[in-house]
Amino acid sequence: MLRWQKEAAVQVEKAKEMTQEQFRGKFTVGILAGRDLPVYTQEYDKVREAARAMVSGREKPNGKI
Repeated sequence: MLRWQKEAAVQVEKAKEMTQEQFRGKFTVGILAGRDLPVYTQEYDKVREAARAMVSGREKPNGKI
């Protein structure tokens, strides 16, 4: 299975140059969408801190985190 993945993986840049016939049975790897997104764990920590504040009564819920 790993051998097939290695043989069937095609870089996005190379896939753009391939015909449909050449690409048949393969899949793309690489950066498919280059977007700057927040780090999940940092955002999750904010949610947890807001929940702690609400439970302890330090802050009233306002719908924003």
